[in-house]
Order: sequence, then C-alpha cells, then structure tokens
Amino acid sequence: MSGSRVDTDVLSAIMRKERHPAVQSWYNEYFHRRDRYLSSITFGEIRYGLLHLPEGAKRRELEREFETHVVTRFRSRMLPVTAAIAERWASFRDLRDRQGRPLSATDGLIAATAFEHNLTMVTGNVKDFQDLGLTIVNPFEFER
Repeated sequence: MSGSRVDTDVLSAIMRKERHPAVQSWYNEYFHRRDRYLSSITFGEIRYGLLHLPEGAKRRELEREFETHVVTRFRSRMLPVTAAIAERWASFRDLRDRQGRPLSATDGLIAATAFEHNLTMVTGNVKDFQDLGLTIVNPFEFER
C-alpha cells in the first residue's frame, strides 16, 4: 500500500469553520485523493473529542463535519490495529523509552499503522513522530 495516513490534528483543523490557510491549501490539493487513509485510533480520538464537547450548536456542527470529512470519506479506508501493528508499536515504544522520550499509546499505534502500511504521516505534530522511520508531511507548512 502507498499513500498517506492523515493524523487527528489535521482532521480537526479540516473540521473547523475557519481553517488554517496552509491546511486549506493542502486540503484543496490533496485531501480528496483516494490514497488517504485513517487509523481506527484517529477515528476514536476524534469521536472521543466530540463526546466531550457540551451539547449545543458547536458540537452539532462539528459532528456534521466529522460525518462529512471522516466517516463518509474514510469508511472504506480505515485501517484497524493488527498484530503486526501492535508488534511495531511495542518496538517504537521501547525505542522511545530507551531514548527517554516517551511515546503515547495512541501516537505509537498511529505511527505503527503508517509504518506497517508504508504510508506517509500527514501531521502537524511532527516531533511526536520523528525518528521512527516515517516520511512526514506537515500540512500546516504547506505551500503551493
């Protein structure tokens, strides 16, 4: 498989009414391609964030955006955590622990998913994924 794995921070930025200009440019140019994938972990992170918003207009609007930009678009391109991904996550976590640079479970599983599927990480949280053997694209610094 090739393509890219879109991270939680990028999807959150896309769901906002007022998007970061560079993310908007990246979105216009690349987001609609069929080689974009999500980890099921990213799906869960966004759903969790929505569940913790107070009931009201803002939450309903973000839930509509989630349905449009995440659920509908990525339904057939959501990657589950497999045994190979869990093994890779363990090695990433061990590496970072030995470096004294802890790796959260969610970031580790997201990175392992990208690695195991040979996908470019699309994230603004570059430092969270550095030194794990991933190709990283930061859409917050995208220039046309």
